[in-house]
Amino acid sequence: MGHDSIVPRHVGNVPHRTYAEMREGAMLANYGYKDGAGDFFITIDTDKCTGCGDCVEVCPAGVFELVEDEFDIEAEAPIAAVANEHAKKIKYSCGPCKPARGYTAADLPCVKACEPAAINHSW
Repeated sequence: MGHDSIVPRHVGNVPHRTYAEMREGAMLANYGYKDGAGDFFITIDTDKCTGCGDCVEVCPAGVFELVEDEFDIEAEAPIAAVANEHAKKIKYSCGPCKPARGYTAADLPCVKACEPAAINHSW
């Protein structure tokens, strides 16, 4: 993937990330939402993400994209992020990869494709 496929992290004045947090020295970008049925977040450890784009390629729903890291101004490589259009419907966007039962997060295509283990699903 070339840098021409990198998209800006903001659309208008709306931040792309749902929220970012520091946990045990790692920058974690959380995308998704919480509702009455549970927590539906994809977390990307931006310190581990190499920007290879493998998650973008394997995701059948197009949930991921490569973007510039707005929190690391010295970063030379893009990082993976959840596209704005999927952040508020992540449960449904990721649904086809999650059978009703009998799967683990390690079975998901995006998680399998992420060699540095930067992607995690909360449900």
